[in-house]
Amino acid sequence: MVFESMKYRKKLVHSLYLLLILSVTYALLCPLEIYVGNKDELLFSISDFFPILLGIAAVGIIVGTLIFSILPEKIYKPLYVLTFAFALMSYIQNMFLNSTLMRDDGGKMEWDKLQGKMVANTIIWVAVFAIVIVLSLTLLKKNYIKVYSYIALAITFLELTAIASMLLSNPWKKPEDAHFSLSGEYQYSLASGDNIVILILDRYSNGHFESLMEDHPEYLDKFKDFTYYNNMDSHYAYTFPAVRHLLTGIDEDLDVSDMKKADGASYKDWNEYAWHTDSCNSFYQTLHDRGYALNFYYSVEAYAMLGDMDNLIGKVDNASCVPLHIDKGLTVRLLEKMSLYKCLPYAVKPKFEVMSTSFSGTAGYEIGVSDYQNAAFYRNLCDRGLTIEDKITTGTGQECNNLVNIIFIEGIHEPYTLGVDGSEVPESESDLEITKQGLDVIVDKYIQELKDQGRYDNTTIIVTSDHGWAPEYLDPQPVFLIKRAGETHDSMVTTDAPVSSDDFMPTILDLIGENYTDYGTSIFDWHDGDKRVRTLTYRAEKVSYTYEGDREDLIKVMQGEK
Repeated sequence: MVFESMKYRKKLVHSLYLLLILSVTYALLCPLEIYVGNKDELLFSISDFFPILLGIAAVGIIVGTLIFSILPEKIYKPLYVLTFAFALMSYIQNMFLNSTLMRDDGGKMEWDKLQGKMVANTIIWVAVFAIVIVLSLTLLKKNYIKVYSYIALAITFLELTAIASMLLSNPWKKPEDAHFSLSGEYQYSLASGDNIVILILDRYSNGHFESLMEDHPEYLDKFKDFTYYNNMDSHYAYTFPAVRHLLTGIDEDLDVSDMKKADGASYKDWNEYAWHTDSCNSFYQTLHDRGYALNFYYSVEAYAMLGDMDNLIGKVDNASCVPLHIDKGLTVRLLEKMSLYKCLPYAVKPKFEVMSTSFSGTAGYEIGVSDYQNAAFYRNLCDRGLTIEDKITTGTGQECNNLVNIIFIEGIHEPYTLGVDGSEVPESESDLEITKQGLDVIVDKYIQELKDQGRYDNTTIIVTSDHGWAPEYLDPQPVFLIKRAGETHDSMVTTDAPVSSDDFMPTILDLIGENYTDYGTSIFDWHDGDKRVRTLTYRAEKVSYTYEGDREDLIKVMQGEK
């Protein structure tokens, strides 16, 4: 017979306990932890993926148990020991050893800087495997399978308790008002009247721009009519809350005082407050009163950055509530890949790393969302060109002759998949320098389309970013170039005027001839040689750097120099 000294029923029970801990850890606990830890930034809910994961776990338990239980004993026993060691270390890794799993700016982990951690983590894995094997051959020689089975069952009980707690404390479905869409309508359009076009390239710093122009001076020609502000402060270092700050003008530090909320107020709290201040309401009302529509184009992740749809209605004109459709297959695949990322040793984590931008594809809407990815925006710009609309319809049905289009694309955010010609390429064929060249092609194409439509001269064009490069690169200021309608130069003008994203909304009002002083200063109020105290805040790290001067002064402050 196949079973020499163990009864089949015992093998079946012990195998069940072993497969329980594996399936619960990888198929249920870790995906749920990932969701609960990031739910404010995700559009899908527990109900969209958890039933599928239950099915996967059930199949894994049943099939795995049956396979294990029919194995010959000489294979079953050593395989049981090794599998238990793997399951135990997966649990330990997830619970206690993941001190560094992601970067706050959403970029790729710099694994080359974690070699020491990888070695130490591998040693722990090898040591635990060795202990489990040695114990099975010595102290637990007669009872090791029973002992290991009960340990697996005890851990599974703890995990199931954690799962139940997460399920009970988190909504099964998201409320209907969380459905968010920024329509792609008018993304490739111009109004028949005045136009202000603002291209926001994510994470593009003035250092990136200057190095590119130094390496490729031929690229400067397109910017000959622009003024380059090389001393621009983004106020915030990451996309959230930098984007919300640009569109509402609200400083989160002031929010704490004004709202009398604790420092831990949620994204939803901050967003709701920012979009409903008197100054924010007045800004958008002024634009509409002057016959301007304002559209903001971003990915489906805008929900996390800007808040519930109700906040934007009547302000951002391409914002709307529509039915949300979830790609459940992609959602489950990404969550399971991240589950492996959490539970496996550092040595193999790079193979399972998932970028936050990957979740953009998990949600879709009945109407077309805007093009956020670099290559997609360029492809459609080439295919469709820019068209001129007699009337631009706002979210409230108002017809406008003038337009402010704010187009946010991924810029130099990882993963790098942009080629030098603006096309999409595999990550292996792109890098930071190639991406910068590809972005220049995109900007050049947009400017050329304006010229082809005869709208270049009377259009205000701004090329900027929401923030600069990550702190460890010490390139913290965003690029900012502007060409006002009717402005011409023989060559690009450079100024070190100390401007800020605080000036964003006042500058737009200034450009359309409205009084902006209640909102602060316009960039045109600042000149070469001016001094201004500004602050750059890294919200995730809860660190702010206050400086007076230029980016070199900011870098000194960041390095702890006086």
